[in-house]
Amino acid sequence: MEHRKRSPRARIAYRWLALGSAGLGTVGLVLPLVPTTPFLLVALWAANRSSPRLSRKIRSNRHFAPVLEAWENGRAIPTSAKLMGVGLMGLSWTKLWWFGAPSWLLISIGVMFACGATFILSRPSPERIKRRAEKEPAS
Repeated sequence: MEHRKRSPRARIAYRWLALGSAGLGTVGLVLPLVPTTPFLLVALWAANRSSPRLSRKIRSNRHFAPVLEAWENGRAIPTSAKLMGVGLMGLSWTKLWWFGAPSWLLISIGVMFACGATFILSRPSPERIKRRAEKEPAS
């Protein structure tokens, strides 16, 4: 954790960023169209720079802890989040195409979405990591 001295203004800005991102992460727990993990990662990053207490609070939250733990321990993204992310990228691109977006925009966004989808799908799922750990003999 990075808790070095920062100016009061920087600490306040990081705290607001952390609280706002945690709020959006909370919305993502309830609404399936809003991602949770990216907002929680930003919240934790900003909290680490503003307040050790806020960082501990985010890490120990019963809803946030499993998502953050999965990411920190294995860079894992839940399967449901992968499907939702890739599906929404496809839906967004299709809507742009349907409404007649210019070709340069469709190509640009298509390339970005393909890179994003590749990254998301290349991450392990927490479920797979857990099963793999259960199969491995104890040392």
